[in-house]
Order: sequence, then structure tokens, then C-alpha cells
Amino acid sequence: MDKKFNTLNFVVILGLVSLFADMVYEGGRGILSPFFFSLGATSLAIGFIFGIAEFLGFALRVLFGWLADKLKYWWQFTFLGYALILSIPFLGFTKNWQVASFLVILERLGKAIRTPARDFLLSLSSYDFGRGKAFGIHEFFDQIGAILGPLLVGFILFLKKDYSLSFGLLIFPALVCLLILSLAYKNYPLSLILKQEKENPLKDRKLSFNFWFYSLFTLFTVIGFLNFPLIAYHLKNKNLSSESMISFLFALAMGIDALAALIVGRIYDQKGIKILMVLPFLNIVLVILGLSFNFKFILLGIIIWGIIMGMQETVMRAGVADLVVKEKRAFAYGIFNSLYGLGIFLGLAVMGFLYRFSFIYIIIFCITLEIISLPFLFLIKKESTT
Repeated sequence: MDKKFNTLNFVVILGLVSLFADMVYEGGRGILSPFFFSLGATSLAIGFIFGIAEFLGFALRVLFGWLADKLKYWWQFTFLGYALILSIPFLGFTKNWQVASFLVILERLGKAIRTPARDFLLSLSSYDFGRGKAFGIHEFFDQIGAILGPLLVGFILFLKKDYSLSFGLLIFPALVCLLILSLAYKNYPLSLILKQEKENPLKDRKLSFNFWFYSLFTLFTVIGFLNFPLIAYHLKNKNLSSESMISFLFALAMGIDALAALIVGRIYDQKGIKILMVLPFLNIVLVILGLSFNFKFILLGIIIWGIIMGMQETVMRAGVADLVVKEKRAFAYGIFNSLYGLGIFLGLAVMGFLYRFSFIYIIIFCITLEIISLPFLFLIKKESTT
């Protein structure tokens, strides 16, 4: 078969795997804040729990990325990681926020195991196809699942007001995800995928300064990124929205994410990493709108949040592949995502703490971090593995 056709098929299949996986995770994620709120968790607890879950889910990617490269277990780690999404349906049996915290962290562990290996496979297949386009298509499918999951959960919660039923039904998309992944493994053996990217004998086999500058830019800009759990808590705490509406708003954000991913992925293939210059400015606008007391402003902020997520999940991932050779790439994805997770943890924890005092402090905190991030992006010299 034609090489480009094979590449597109592989990207779409991995996209479908992520579609059903995100139905599970994002379906649960959209109601996690009000769910924890109903179990008695405070804003500080919510910020810390979700922050540490995201941090561990990202920090451990260094280990699993290194192991995937070392053992060449890219498919095996992908399977194990996706299997752990089964922990989300078990939230339906949880009656206290401490046990729920463990299940949330367990799901994030699965994310840590699968992501470096899966992104490595995806980066190889997209060598001649266009990495921005490939990651954009993958993210598009990913976010379709992120739309369907919250809509399903929000609809059930609206009709039954039952968290147990809402979480429990997510077992079905989880099983479909694992079935499609099995078909992908059968039709795309590792030996075939490894042939898709040509060797580059001129490329340094070490992680370059460009990669480290890129990772530091990511770290600081993500620390200043207002994440959805705090927006959702703000909506609930200030009685600006119902629980079911929060889930629908999250679905809207995922839809914006999906569309943005397709657009920015194509722009990346044409313009490169420099399109990330807009991220710090979008983060500043987001924090101002997302913590306002006007629902219309918050709605606009949620739309911007979706655009930012589309850029983070598409351009940032594609950028790593263009800065690192394939021999070190899963490990590099682990390092990069660990720093990303550290940023999520610090941002959520600090903003959750500052929320108790004044929103002005959060805005100042955000602006400071985004200003710090920009010089690292400017230090990146033009370089590509392609």
C-alpha cells in the first residue's frame, strides 16, 4: 500500500484509541471538581490532589520513556497505560475523597506509562506526513472523545443526579479503546513503524540545548496556565453554574481544542515553533476572564482555554520530535512531559492557595510566569530532525 495512506491509517487508528480513552478520562474529569466538592474536599485539597496527580502522571514519564527506549517496549507500555483508564469507572463506588484521590492518581500513572511510547510511535509514522498535521489529527480524535465523554456524563447527571451511574457507564468506552488498540498492534508491527523515519547521520545523538530551552519555556508558561479544575471550582463556589452545566462547558472547551488542534498543526508545519509565542499572552487573558464573576466572561475564557489546550497538545508535542533524534525521543518526551506536569502541579497548587485570598494575586502570579517563559523560546535556534 501507499506509504502516506498507511501513515494516515495509523494516525487515525491511534486517534480512535485516544477518542474512546478520552471519553472515559475527560468524561470523569469534567465532574471531578464538583464530585470532590460533594465528598467534602476544600479548594486547597482539590488544587493539591489534582496537581499532584498531574505531576506524578507527568514526572514518571521520564522513567517510562527511558525504559521504553531501553527495552524497546513501546507497544507494551502503550497497552499497559491505556488499561489503567479502567480506574475511572471505579470512582462510582467511592464514598470518600481520599479513595477517589488514589483512583485519580492511578489513572494518571497509566497516562505516564503510555504517553512517551505512544508519542514515539506517532512521531515516527509522521516523518514524511507532517508532524504538526499528524499530531493535529490525533488530537482532533482525542478531543472528540473529550466532547462525547462530558456530554454523556453531564446528560446522565442531569437526568439522575447520580455520580455512581455517571462514572460506572464509562466502562464501555474503556473496553472499546482496548479492543481498537489490539487491532492497531496486530496491523502495525514495530518493525514496520521503525522504517517510517529515515536515519539522520548528521544529527547529534545527545539532547540539545534547544530541547532544554524548549522544555523550560514549557515549564514556566504552564505554571501560569489556569487549569479547568479551578475554573470549575470557581463556577461552583460562586454559584455561577450548575454541576451539569459545568460538564457541558467542559465539552465545549474540548470541541474548541479539537478544532484548534487541526488548524495550529498545519500552521506549525509551515511556520515552526515560533507560533508558540502567542501562548503566554493567551494565558494572561485566560486567567483574567476565567476567574471573573460574569458568566459570559468566564465562557469566553473557557473558549480560550480550549485554544490553549489545542496548541499544547499539538504543537508542543510535534516540537519535541523536531528537536530530538528517534534514538532518544521517548526519553525526551518523558523529560518534556515531566516538566509540563511539574508546571501543572505548581500552577494548580499555588493558584488553589491564592484563590483563598484574592484573584489579583493569581493574575500577578500568571503574568510574572509568562514573562519569564518568553526568553527561553527566543533562545531556540532553528533546528529540525527532518
